[in-house]
Amino acid sequence: NRKKDCIIFVVINLSPRVIKIAEALRKSGKKVILYLNENMKQLIWKTNIDSLNIKVHFFKYVEELMFYLLRTRGEVIHIFSHVSEPYVAYILVKFQKHFGKIIFENYDIANGFYTNVEEPLLKLEQYCLENARGISYREFSLEYLTDVLNFKIQGKSISFFDFCSGEKISSLKENNSKELSICYSGYVITEDEYADCPHGGFVKIADNCEKNRCHLHIYPSVWDENRFRKYIEMNNNYKYFHFHKTVPYEKLLNEIAQYDYGMIPASDDMWDKECSGYNTKYKYIYAATNKFFDYMEAGLPIIAAFPLKMAQCLEKIGVLINWTNGEYDFQYLLKMKAIMHDRVLKEREKFKIEHQINRLIEFYDLI
Repeated sequence: NRKKDCIIFVVINLSPRVIKIAEALRKSGKKVILYLNENMKQLIWKTNIDSLNIKVHFFKYVEELMFYLLRTRGEVIHIFSHVSEPYVAYILVKFQKHFGKIIFENYDIANGFYTNVEEPLLKLEQYCLENARGISYREFSLEYLTDVLNFKIQGKSISFFDFCSGEKISSLKENNSKELSICYSGYVITEDEYADCPHGGFVKIADNCEKNRCHLHIYPSVWDENRFRKYIEMNNNYKYFHFHKTVPYEKLLNEIAQYDYGMIPASDDMWDKECSGYNTKYKYIYAATNKFFDYMEAGLPIIAAFPLKMAQCLEKIGVLINWTNGEYDFQYLLKMKAIMHDRVLKEREKFKIEHQINRLIEFYDLI
């Protein structure tokens, strides 16, 4: 006997996506319980999870988690897994007849997206994808799995973007400013670590912005003074380059709302060469990212050339300019910023998760 309207999240990867979905479900009348891996206790402060009316429990061992799930008897178990830790998801999917409806989801799939994941982990992820009763994915990855890797997905599936949380932004942008400002928020890869990274190269971008009198603001998701020594020095020596310390996610949107555009760097030759490092070219084509919806939620139009399918999707509705690093036309950006800002505010309403969550609830019922 399952508890109707009780949704259980098993969270191996605590991302803004998890918080958005959990809050939207709760506002729709569902009871949501989060079971988090114990190693995420130190990450809780980075989210606004404490402000939500959602129960949170921690587990250390998978056997402990299984006991909790059997005792709680939720209507649906939605697993938010991680590329490097598929063990818990594998165990639950393998014994899913004891737990009821199981939805498997990976923030980014490992198969075909990464080159540094060991084969046994890829096999565990593939088992979950092919055998879970339901698959939730971030819009484009499943077509890669079925069309390119020929995975045999047996369960029902739903494509579900990260969407906007609908947070009220207090900062007001002054669109009549004659100066231009662009921001980036997210994980920062330095040139010293990965010289030919397709989504790095902030030194060249900063030089270009300096020459064109455009302010570039960088907000790294993780702060490391040793790794970022060069950027910290640039922050002191450049007039238009601003390297900020990490801002907690719940404060980030109001922080970046004061700028004109959000961006993701993309090297001009990223589609002409084989990708080195740990990402494959397929990740740059089929992946999705929460960052785009952060920018939209803050009222920012986007400058990005990848992930390719996601960029093309948002370009069609007029909120994204599909440019690589060398294609920036700063006069065009200055001219269009007020127009594109108004477009984003209009389209943002469609992308609020409160307008989309019923699709996920219907999917839960369907399986």
